[in-house]
Amino acid sequence: MATALLVVHNADVSEHMLTVVSTPDQFGRTGDINYVIGGGEYAVLGPFGVEGWAQSGDAQRVWLHCDSDSVKVAVVYVD
Repeated sequence: MATALLVVHNADVSEHMLTVVSTPDQFGRTGDINYVIGGGEYAVLGPFGVEGWAQSGDAQRVWLHCDSDSVKVAVVYVD
């Protein structure tokens, strides 16, 4: 899996919460990223690599949770 950046846009006028779900890394660390994005704002999160972010059984995905479908996310892969 290449390193990924997440470009996030909140198309709503209200702020919303986005969570990037972590997994234990080689040292047993975890730490989800909780990010509040304001109405109409853009944000870039990452970079996210395999270690600490790729989900068990699916090394090609980083999991996101958001409290609204007004928040749009684009994935940009970088090497």
